[in-house]
Formats: sequence, C-alpha cells, structure tokens
Amino acid sequence: QEWKNYDQIHHEGSGYDVKLQIGEKQIDGCKGLLMARMPFIRTLLSSNWADHTSPVINLHNFSADAVERLVEWANTGRLEINLE
Repeated sequence: QEWKNYDQIHHEGSGYDVKLQIGEKQIDGCKGLLMARMPFIRTLLSSNWADHTSPVINLHNFSADAVERLVEWANTGRLEINLE
C-alpha cells in the first residue's frame, strides 16, 4: 500500500521540490525520498556539498535514461531494466 501511494504521487507530478539536470534533460524528484533511497543523492545534498541548497542538481557522467529509471524506482519500488 505504501508504494502505491508514492506511485500515485509520482504519476500525478506533485510533491516535487528538486530537479535532476542531466545534460538537456530535467527530472523532477522529491528531495527527501531521493535522499532516503539513493545514497549518492544524499551525499550531493549534504551540507558539505557546494550546491546543496540549489533546487537543481547537475549530474555529470550519468545517463538521463538511467537516472530517470532510478527516480521511478525510488518513487514506486519498481525498476524496469532494458536488456537490449
């Protein structure tokens, strides 16, 4: 039931307070949820990081598709993997 609620919020597009910027692509996310589910995001948003207060997190050397799938996993508990 808990994942269903996150999934619903994710697909409604509400509750987002941070944007992940990968090249030209921006992916919306919930800062607290992403920090809880992805340790590298927690590190980026820690007070030791230079840009930790910015609502946009610039990610370099990441695939936008991979980050989008990770955000989907963080929100829904499901991870879609393309084997092609």
